[in-house]
Amino acid sequence: MSYQAPLKPLRPGHGDFREFPNEIWARCLRRSAVRAAKRELGPVNRTRLCEALAHYLATSRGVRATADQILILPSAQAALTLIAASLITPGDDVWVEDPGYPGAAAAFRASGARVTGMKLDEQGMQRMPGLAAPKLIFMTPSHQHPTGRLMSLARRTEFLGLSRPGETWIVEDDYDGEFHYDSRPVPALQGLDAHGRVFYVGTFSKAMTSDIRLGYVVAPPGLVGTLEIAQRHIGLIASSHIQEALAEFIADGHFLAHLRRMRRLYHARRDHLAAGLERHLGEVLSAEVPSGGIQLVARLKRGRADQAAVKRLVEAGVETRALSSLALGRPRDHGLLLGFAAWRENEISAALRTMASCF
Repeated sequence: MSYQAPLKPLRPGHGDFREFPNEIWARCLRRSAVRAAKRELGPVNRTRLCEALAHYLATSRGVRATADQILILPSAQAALTLIAASLITPGDDVWVEDPGYPGAAAAFRASGARVTGMKLDEQGMQRMPGLAAPKLIFMTPSHQHPTGRLMSLARRTEFLGLSRPGETWIVEDDYDGEFHYDSRPVPALQGLDAHGRVFYVGTFSKAMTSDIRLGYVVAPPGLVGTLEIAQRHIGLIASSHIQEALAEFIADGHFLAHLRRMRRLYHARRDHLAAGLERHLGEVLSAEVPSGGIQLVARLKRGRADQAAVKRLVEAGVETRALSSLALGRPRDHGLLLGFAAWRENEISAALRTMASCF
């Protein structure tokens, strides 16, 4: 049995699993287990969950897809692995954000891609002049990981203009797109795509609990069959038992009720962390307050030793991540990635006092 160390504040990338409605989820699991004894072997991607997910994504994220375009996988990282294995041949060019999600670059490099990091500005990923369009572009346009920046409609249209079915594909990772606080959520890039060029990737582990190992990909219509074959051959199969329980959890309204409650909690915690950073650490850190998500970036005002700062904080009991560690090549950005969603306001306040003593 593997042991997972307990989370320490302010570890990024996690929601507050203490607030999850475990009793309701347990009932869904029990009913799914009872039904499993009576049903015959079904499809790898359970129809009931795909239908529920297609409806949710259409109404909440503006995703345009039918249920048969959705593949259910053990994680969002598994979705990236599946896409890379299905599309990439050695030597293909892939663009990713820099700084960005390290798992994306790892998945594409594992398939032999030449990965190039694209610089960020206030709108997220930029196109580097003079570079020919690659085989694939990976991005997090609705909430850039890790900065939280929102890509404008003009920038999204620019990247869509680079893509051609069969030539250049876009992978949109909407890893915490459920959480927007300051305005209505910006619709997914996939919803702007009228030509089947965009893969839309998501996960349930941020919105629910990390024990629910389910992610998904909405595939362009022309590639669904290819991905389904690859899914079976590689073995990226999600538990049908969990899929059926999740379908019930969504269909009965529990998922949306949970999200509404967590948005209120996380919004307040974001504001509490931002205000506390200004009050306790305003002389050394400058917070970038995102419009959504579950973490924020606090940049060092002096010096570039973010990894040394992280080491001091971890030793003092505050877990964070160095922004420079998320760079693809030579780091251009230095700061701290701080989670706020998993921590109650008194826990955030205590962590900030500890941080202040370390600088």
